Amino acid sequence: MVHQYIKNLYLDVLDEQWIEHIDTMQHLRDKVGLYGYAQQDPLLIYKAESYDLFEQLWIRIKSKVLNTIFRQIQQHDDNTIIQPVIEVHNIVDTEQVMTNADSIEQVIDNSRGSVPQVIDTTTYGKPSTPSNVQVVTKSDR
Repeated sequence: MVHQYIKNLYLDVLDEQWIEHIDTMQHLRDKVGLYGYAQQDPLLIYKAESYDLFEQLWIRIKSKVLNTIFRQIQQHDDNTIIQPVIEVHNIVDTEQVMTNADSIEQVIDNSRGSVPQVIDTTTYGKPSTPSNVQVVTKSDR
């Protein structure tokens, strides 16, 4: 169905633009006759300008077909209410998530009685520190 619509649209635009092209070529033929008075070869000028006009014809045809298709799509989209599609991926059980704060507490609990650890408060905030943990701030470095 869409293929048939585009085919018919292309043929309609081609027909319309071809008629304009024939009229333009008639004007070119009348105009080229005057170049003979200017000591220029009218046939060479006719060939060059007719080629340029034919190139412009195909550009206009393609442009009009695409503009019409895009306008139809935009009108269709404007008339359609778009329902957002919500998809949920990677559902995570928050009870099993371990954060940096949890790992810091584990390190602190595991290191009681061993070598004192240094906790950078600029990164982790100000945790409650046990007596064997040394807190270092940026000014202490």
